[in-house]
Amino acid sequence: MSAGREVGGEWVVKAHLNRRELLRAGAAGGLGAALAAGLPLAWPTRASAEQQQVSGTDLGGVRAATVQWMSRVPGATDLRGLSIPGTHESCARFKAGSAGFAQCQNQDLHWQLRAGVRYLDIRCRVYGDIFTIHHGPYYQGMVFGEVLKTCRDFLAAYPTETILMRMQQEYSDDTAAYKRIFAEYLDVKGWRSLFHLDRSFPTLGEARGKIVLMSGWPYLDQGLRFSDESLFSVQDDYADPQPGRKQRLVDEQLRASFWNFHGRKIYVNHLSATGAGSSVWTPWKYAARLNPWTRKLLEGDYFYKTHRTGIVAMDYVDSPDGNWNAGDIDMTACVIRFNTLTRPVLAPGKSYVVWNQATGKALDGGTAQTSVVQWTYTGLPQQRWTLEAGYAPGIYRLRCERSGKYLTCRAGAGATQENTTHHYWQIAPAGDSGFTLRQDYVGSDLRMQDGTKESGKQPTLGGSSSHDDSHWIFDERVQVR
Repeated sequence: MSAGREVGGEWVVKAHLNRRELLRAGAAGGLGAALAAGLPLAWPTRASAEQQQVSGTDLGGVRAATVQWMSRVPGATDLRGLSIPGTHESCARFKAGSAGFAQCQNQDLHWQLRAGVRYLDIRCRVYGDIFTIHHGPYYQGMVFGEVLKTCRDFLAAYPTETILMRMQQEYSDDTAAYKRIFAEYLDVKGWRSLFHLDRSFPTLGEARGKIVLMSGWPYLDQGLRFSDESLFSVQDDYADPQPGRKQRLVDEQLRASFWNFHGRKIYVNHLSATGAGSSVWTPWKYAARLNPWTRKLLEGDYFYKTHRTGIVAMDYVDSPDGNWNAGDIDMTACVIRFNTLTRPVLAPGKSYVVWNQATGKALDGGTAQTSVVQWTYTGLPQQRWTLEAGYAPGIYRLRCERSGKYLTCRAGAGATQENTTHHYWQIAPAGDSGFTLRQDYVGSDLRMQDGTKESGKQPTLGGSSSHDDSHWIFDERVQVR
């Protein structure tokens, strides 16, 4: 049976699970309990039209930012050397009757993948001859075939990407049935070709277009064994930790990934936690605190181009500032940025976030000022600059989207935004993936003196074009909704 027919077959199973049958199932399981507690009976198979919209640009602008960020990573790169945004309990979007403890995400898999997520945490319950997707006893309105179809369609559209999938049995304990059903998904239902099932880490080139299986409990006898400490270093203190303790553990795991990296294992760092009903700390309350704290850490203290974060697994991945249902890509973007990406081809008319290689801070035109400073990335219009062709090849202007004025700098002064003179720039490749901005009239490069990371500091002219503080990354970063 083909993969497409298999999805239909699972839908037939779902269609026959009426409310009464689900309630009966709940006595022995959790499907009916979840439905009785308010889980909708409408099962979406794709993102809504609103979720598929991209604000402020066309799809081409999104691709370089998040949708196919791996296209800018060399194929020879080992997966263990990447910085990978991920989601914990990737399909847990419904509270059901859990008072909020069962929900871990706002956005569906389609949105997550477009936003740059490349690590998925999929929890499967044995239910007859299929897998249903659960968070504990709470059914999440999906079957495993829908998960695979979403991944297959995404990878078919963007074959430069790969997906690391941690699979684990949830709310059932029949190991033999779990292994048998997974084997049927591979060989009876036709999904084997979608998976990379080796027991060692592939290069990105070997994994492109496939799901790399990371098998949790119970081990499926193929794929990477998630419990193998020689392959994985995992921070997952999830059971009602004090928020301060959880922050320390996240920090320690980042330090281990950055400084103790030896290439033999991949580091997995969970920002997620829950009070599990024993406290008021739902997954959302932890995310509202941990997400902005971690983002600030990554965009501040820990920005160096040679660092790698490993997998950063998040709840509410679309909420970098503790805002419910923010629909924002900043959490994924701040992890993706730690990868050494190949240099983009600059195109006049496109909008870019321009950030300094040494500091990780973005050029910011402010809300009501002449000065241009560096600032932690916010996604606001004052940090987006439209590239415009100048009077000769290789000469450009950068226009702030908020003010409509051009990036300007004069000798002995800090950067400003004006529409007068000194706003033409020679833009040339520099370093691994950046560019130099040479002020055309003065003949000096724009830089952040001494690589200072302090927000609010103005770039100036001077220095050496070989130094990172004179290298600028052009990032097509947009919102995905």
